[in-house]
Amino acid sequence: MYRVYVFGELERVSEHFIQSALPMLPEERRRKAMHYRQANGRKNCVIAYLMLKIGLKECFQIVDFTLGYGEHGKPYLAEYPDVYFNISHCGCGCAVAVADSPIGVDIQDVRPFNREIAERVCCKEELELMERSSGRDREFTRIWAMKESYVKMTGQGIGCDLTAINALNHKSIQIRDIANGVIALCM
Repeated sequence: MYRVYVFGELERVSEHFIQSALPMLPEERRRKAMHYRQANGRKNCVIAYLMLKIGLKECFQIVDFTLGYGEHGKPYLAEYPDVYFNISHCGCGCAVAVADSPIGVDIQDVRPFNREIAERVCCKEELELMERSSGRDREFTRIWAMKESYVKMTGQGIGCDLTAINALNHKSIQIRDIANGVIALCM
């Protein structure tokens, strides 16, 4: 069982709402939210945590929880080792996934294709797909999001050798295009 929550209307969220929501967050998350210089970063940080709270309550009846962090920084629920979640945010919004098995989610803004970066993170098959694509910007963003959702699910983190992961061969990764970005989910 899993559920994904997505929010993409940051422009509709006021700074007043964010300030009034901060007391609902644990101290660590409040500090993280206020560390963002850009308003959208603060909004994403607060909204993602609130979506996590909603998801955990709706799916698992969990109201109180403490976040722990794995070796590569992946968050987990200290009191609920059989409940999994993942959070992602970018300029176009935020996404949260909750599940009863390991899960990874990534949301990315579509950005201009950069061949040098693509060669550092993509395998040969992925590079060939981008070469044939008339929409390289979106295709690269899709592949990047798929890879990131995978390494978030496994807990490896983005520091691993991404060229060793062929996102196109992972049937466990779902991808969805949104207006200015993409969302990838790996289970």
